Amino acid sequence: MSLERAIFSCCVRIPRLQTLLSFIDASHTFGWTWLNEKLNGISAYSATIPYLVFEKKKSKKMKLSEFFQAIGDHFGQEDYKYAYNYEFNKNKFFNKLIKDSHTFSDTGHTLYFEVNANNDLFNLFMWSTSGFINYKESRNPEDIKSYFTEVTKGKLEF
Repeated sequence: MSLERAIFSCCVRIPRLQTLLSFIDASHTFGWTWLNEKLNGISAYSATIPYLVFEKKKSKKMKLSEFFQAIGDHFGQEDYKYAYNYEFNKNKFFNKLIKDSHTFSDTGHTLYFEVNANNDLFNLFMWSTSGFINYKESRNPEDIKSYFTEVTKGKLEF
């Protein structure tokens, strides 16, 4: 428990962008806002360790574009290619077919996913509180469904 408007700062060795995104998402879930104008870091042992600052207050969900701007070049594009592909391509897809989530009882992690369409092109974007993130585009909706099953072992209907 903490007081409203309390400040929490930490240095966390975070190996992947997905881990950072999960850390920030979990913080927001519990009422902490990432003060994120720019991700700063401390250089140590030939690596940059992110320095994060949070404030105890309610906030709106951060847009992925804001997140990418805040992290700058601290992570290589390979680390966030799925989220980047979603963010870059989301304006091409006008029809949201599914936006849902599933919480796994054994781990407590939540998988979020959405399927969008534009004429004969479909996309699937998935992310979870465990640091998992993935993106797929296809002209065949069955490819999207089978990919979802392959990756998550779940079933997708739309």
